[in-house]
Amino acid sequence: MTMRSFGFFLEETFEGIRRHSTSSLVTFTQAFISLFLLGAMLIFIIIVNNFVSSFLNNMEMAAFLVDDLTQEQVVGLKDGILELPGVREVTYVSKEQAYAIMQQRTTVDIDDLLQDENPFPASLKIKVTSPKRARELAGLVEQLEGVNDVRYGEEQLATILPLFYGIEMTCFFLAIVLTGV
Repeated sequence: MTMRSFGFFLEETFEGIRRHSTSSLVTFTQAFISLFLLGAMLIFIIIVNNFVSSFLNNMEMAAFLVDDLTQEQVVGLKDGILELPGVREVTYVSKEQAYAIMQQRTTVDIDDLLQDENPFPASLKIKVTSPKRARELAGLVEQLEGVNDVRYGEEQLATILPLFYGIEMTCFFLAIVLTGV
């Protein structure tokens, strides 16, 4: 294309915009808003996806232990849990560590509330590979001898994940509609 024909197209473009300024402004505004919303939704989808992935990859389960376990029993329990499918890592938290963690998390001095007795149980923090298997894994861990209770935030997981997936799918379909527009 030569410079003369490019100049001609440019001249005709500006003449068309001048003659039909209202429809040109409406078209420009519609395209600008659609592209802006499309970009915002795509960014939102990426952020939600990263948040959900981070949440799922850092999901932990707590297996609270009975009080009278020996160190050998704890090590055996830890090794047994590590062999279960869906377990990435197991960390032992002693009664003293649990007490220190609770003391750091509260603003109230818990020494005043307790009568020289540490009520916090020892536990095993279990990192799982997939939250989809968390319920099954919790059931298996709870059946092991020496485990008193297992907690993994089942209610939060059941509430948060469908919400985020719903938001993500809604944004995805709106992005498709805006792309079509």
